[in-house]
Amino acid sequence: MIKVILFDFGGVYLKGSAANFVKRSCKALGIHTPKELPVDYVTFHSGLNLGEMTTEAFVQHYFNRPMTPNQTKKIVDIWASTWKANPHMQKLAHQLKKQYRLGVLSNSDLLNTQNYHKAGAYDPFEQLILSHELGILKPDPKIYRIAIRKFNVKPSEILFIDDQERCLVTARKLGMKTLRFTSFSGFKKDLRTHGIWPTKKIAGK
Repeated sequence: MIKVILFDFGGVYLKGSAANFVKRSCKALGIHTPKELPVDYVTFHSGLNLGEMTTEAFVQHYFNRPMTPNQTKKIVDIWASTWKANPHMQKLAHQLKKQYRLGVLSNSDLLNTQNYHKAGAYDPFEQLILSHELGILKPDPKIYRIAIRKFNVKPSEILFIDDQERCLVTARKLGMKTLRFTSFSGFKKDLRTHGIWPTKKIAGK
């Protein structure tokens, strides 16, 4: 029986994507937008998610070009506005909270985490397992085991939701149940397959 529902944050609980960040940033800097995220993005983004670099250092290293303080600030602001609240998901979480224990298991960074706290985005969640605070990234099994310990339940009693299959593989190997998020409407259907649905109907797409 599911007792705990763990959410990835950006791209699942919040709307947004790294590709959108790169596209908006390149437009602001007047440079060509790559068709795919280069390996360097993954490398530098990992440093940010591990808490090893600031957002300012991340954008300067990633774009690898001279940037004025105003340009740096503009790109940092774009980063901070890339992931936005999904009202349908927020409403759903508050309903699910009445029946399940909720948590966040996410690769994260300090700036966005501070903003999410201020906005009350974490309010429905009992536990926050965040990579930049722990110095551990998904899909490292260590961060999943921390989540299991914090909730003090069996892995099979946890449902983990993520939009990246590579992050779900580790969860399954540890015994968690998983859902891959692709859309809110699909997510509602997937919840029903696990016998999960709040007492009140949630509208939205």
